[in-house]
Amino acid sequence: MRFLQPLPLVCLFIFCADVSHAHPGGLDSQGGHNDRKNGGYHFHRSSSLPTTSILPTPRTAARTLPRTEARVSARLPTSSDRQNVVVDVDSGIFHLPTCRLAHNSTQMSRAAAIARYEPCEQCKPAYVQTSSATSKSPIAQQADTRFEDRRIKIATDLIERGNGLLKLHDAKGASRLFDQAISILRDVIQDSSEDGQGKAAAALLEENPLAERLASLANERAESELRAGKNLMNVGQKSAAIIWFDRCIESAPDSKYAKEAKMYRERIAPHGTG
Repeated sequence: MRFLQPLPLVCLFIFCADVSHAHPGGLDSQGGHNDRKNGGYHFHRSSSLPTTSILPTPRTAARTLPRTEARVSARLPTSSDRQNVVVDVDSGIFHLPTCRLAHNSTQMSRAAAIARYEPCEQCKPAYVQTSSATSKSPIAQQADTRFEDRRIKIATDLIERGNGLLKLHDAKGASRLFDQAISILRDVIQDSSEDGQGKAAAALLEENPLAERLASLANERAESELRAGKNLMNVGQKSAAIIWFDRCIESAPDSKYAKEAKMYRERIAPHGTG
């Protein structure tokens, strides 16, 4: 039975090796380690930023990683995209900055994405940019930034399309697009008031005084509708004139044009009849 005596030492060695492999603080021979926070195998391409993670932890992750990364690289166009990828065994390839699954573009909320994919506390010191323990990791910051950048781009496109409609004298269509752009930019300012994206949204609103432009468009439309109503009234088309006076009142309720339209409407149809 003497040959059994080394057995406890062998077991202890295996246990230590396994713990070492799973410890977030060190890298294995493949340059990765297991993550205690989410049970994922975390692969570091460099000491500053993790490039690829495998979730949940397959024991063969280190051996399958090169093949997995090849598939990831084939799906993502740029090297910067490939630096922010999680390969989720359950859900597929997940792109961190856009919070989307690559294979079907399913989007996850930022909070859910950060909770699921952000690395454990022991990993953070390797690539968190500030000394604050509560600061967001670059992954979380990039996800927020890309999300807000996308919203600013949508608002910019809406403004450009609205200006295009103005050139075609479609004030009503332009007003609708400007109203959407204002809503988006105000949301960005509220969500990112201290960030660059919030300041960019505020600057875009300042460069494009959309609220004033909307008011001006409403007045122009009301003036045109009032004129149409008066012309119809002058030729005896009272019912048609009332329709245009009502449109004028609806377009700019507080304007002088609406006040005049109400006067003519009351003259044509006293007490709201018509």
